[in-house]
Amino acid sequence: MSLGVWDAAVIAVKTLTYAATLGAAGAVFFLIYSGTLIASTDRVRIRRIVLGLSTLSVFAGAAQIMVSAGSMGGEAAGMLDGSLLHMVWQAGAGRASAIRAIGLLIAAFLVLSDRPAWLAFFGAVVAATSFAWTGHARSLNPDVLPILLLSVHLLGAAFWLGALAPLAIVARDGDLSRIAATATRFGTVAVF
Repeated sequence: MSLGVWDAAVIAVKTLTYAATLGAAGAVFFLIYSGTLIASTDRVRIRRIVLGLSTLSVFAGAAQIMVSAGSMGGEAAGMLDGSLLHMVWQAGAGRASAIRAIGLLIAAFLVLSDRPAWLAFFGAVVAATSFAWTGHARSLNPDVLPILLLSVHLLGAAFWLGALAPLAIVARDGDLSRIAATATRFGTVAVF
């Protein structure tokens, strides 16, 4: 079986959606568990990453819905076909994308405005776990356990993926005590 143009496009926008969502959610987690250890200029940079990745995820999620509809129709016009878009939306991908976007926008807004961390954490968790609400785990066995296990896996992936850029930013800080404290905090949370 060969990979067609539509298949490749669906894979590309899905990959972009996953990476942007998990990266944004993980950067929110990073700010929450190590925010007091990070210099204010570095916090601003990490907040910008959260905003940029959240925005990218929202647009990639919308593109994923449109490309999936185009794939179903077999032509570019399918991307704007209301009945095909409705089918993709009803299959769960649309609702999951909407909930993901709401979670990310809440998290990004709260992180940017220094609002309560637990609300930003909640938005990031909702966004990261939204992938478990559709797809194989949901369609093969709609029980809670497979979805819960996949959600835990997604949160772990978000934790690690989202910490990469923030750790690089902190490492360039130059303040060795701050770098060591942040790395120690990351390592302590990572063990969990």
